Amino acid sequence: MSTMTTRWVVGCDGSKGAEHALEWCLANARGRATAVHVVQAWHHPTLVGAGMMVLPEVDVEPETAHPDPDRLAARFGEIGVDLTTQVEYGLTADVLLQASADADLLVLGTRGLGGFARLVVGSVSHQCATHARTPVAIVPSSAPLRGDIERVVVGMDRSAGACAALRWATEFAPASATIEVVGAWQPSSWGVSLDLYMQAADFDAAHASFDAIMDDVEASRPDRSFERHFVGGHPADALLDTADGADLVVVGERGQRGLKAALLGSTTTEVLHRAETTIVIVPSPTDES
Repeated sequence: MSTMTTRWVVGCDGSKGAEHALEWCLANARGRATAVHVVQAWHHPTLVGAGMMVLPEVDVEPETAHPDPDRLAARFGEIGVDLTTQVEYGLTADVLLQASADADLLVLGTRGLGGFARLVVGSVSHQCATHARTPVAIVPSSAPLRGDIERVVVGMDRSAGACAALRWATEFAPASATIEVVGAWQPSSWGVSLDLYMQAADFDAAHASFDAIMDDVEASRPDRSFERHFVGGHPADALLDTADGADLVVVGERGQRGLKAALLGSTTTEVLHRAETTIVIVPSPTDES
């Protein structure tokens, strides 16, 4: 098993989603992390109204970052991982981003609300996935907690972020795991007016480009087991269909900066909101930002 990552940061707010994220860490940290840092953020409540008045007299500062830190530390100690905790004043996303700036992985739960809201990742998780410069694992309440990862699904679109995601997946997954790489070709939105033969030619060209990338990947990593999936259709649908029953989904961010820095790529965002298993978002290399 890989020792690529050494220090993980986990957001903790006392919710069931945060506890599930901690359990995911316990299931997967052995042999991958040497230290896990649990972070709890807090700030004074505000009264919505004239001037968003702060109510400093209300004491909401948590005493610890976890209800039972000693027991949690003992559980991580059993798998050879050191546990530390931190309670920090500030907006949750800002605190987590600062705490994970030099970490190898940031792990977060989702909001976990029912109904339509199950499709919407909490704002903190989304902000961290958008702005973190380290990989971010988002663990839905439906995500399996087994540590014996067997199937990892990776999105591939030839971008620097996608290539970084594939590299991360090959390092994180055990040697026995199968890494399923998914590419998709979607016709132009005005494709109804295009010659169907040209659409087929575009699909074939995209498929050939995907195969060329995978040929290089497989040649460079003969020790790994890869499966290729290339389909016509929306990339998010292709990823999620393939990810059914998988242990992990890994995608790259869009990699564009400037005015679009606050947005993840549309495919990554949709997968983030719809995935029922843990999704890891890998940032683009620094020289692409």
